[in-house]
Amino acid sequence: MSYKLFQLDTEEHARNIGVYSYKDENKHFSVDLFLYFRCAVITKGRDFYELVLQNPILMPENDTCEPLLDLASEAYELRTGKDFEYKTGCDYETFSNCKGWE
Repeated sequence: MSYKLFQLDTEEHARNIGVYSYKDENKHFSVDLFLYFRCAVITKGRDFYELVLQNPILMPENDTCEPLLDLASEAYELRTGKDFEYKTGCDYETFSNCKGWE
């Protein structure tokens, strides 16, 4: 999931989320909200994800899914009673995909 979020972390995708879209570095842009928009893409399934990855204009404009970020850790903790300690293979925070923001 981290890598999928990372792949969607591009300026073109950020420019296509409606009223909250990235305009330029001098305008306010919510990095957290953009992450939640990317989460929504993942929740819609593989086909939609692949379509949006190739066509940033299809980014959802009014659909976010912040809870996806905690789903795995909460499920693990409920199932095992232990803290979830996991390091992802890549950083999915907004602006982490340097090539996507060139």
